[in-house]
Order: sequence, then structure tokens, then C-alpha cells
Amino acid sequence: MKNYKVRMLVITNDRGGIVGTHVVGAQHEGHGKGVSARLVAGPGQHLHEIEIEVPDKLLAGQDIDSLHTLVHQHIARTKPSL
Repeated sequence: MKNYKVRMLVITNDRGGIVGTHVVGAQHEGHGKGVSARLVAGPGQHLHEIEIEVPDKLLAGQDIDSLHTLVHQHIARTKPSL
């Protein structure tokens, strides 16, 4: 299993639950190079841009719960203290 360092956009709700994720720069099979997407945080939500090392099986969407756990841990470790 190989790990990849990726930039990821993460939307969380006011309780810290993950609402959505997007790997920045990811190419998806069947789509041309011009395809782009963006995430927008709604009311009560927060947008996080993180750089994280992720095992390839998690990037392939095979284990979403494990990906969310890894992202939660990363955000908790890197959250700035006020």
C-alpha cells in the first residue's frame, strides 16, 4: 500500500462532522482535463484546506469511514488555538 500527500478541501458542520471532501487537482476517470469543482461552506459550516498523507485505498473511496477518521485527526492536530 502506497501513501500519497494530497491537498484536500473539507467542509465540516458546526459539530465537526464531515459534510464533504474534495482532493484538489484530482483527475477522475472518464472526465477531461478541463473538469473542475469547488466546495462552498454553507451557514454553520466551515471550510478547511489541508495537506494530508493518505493511503491509496482511502483515496479510491474504498473505506470512507477510515478516510473521515484520518481527516478528523488531522484537523484536530492542526487546528489553531485562539
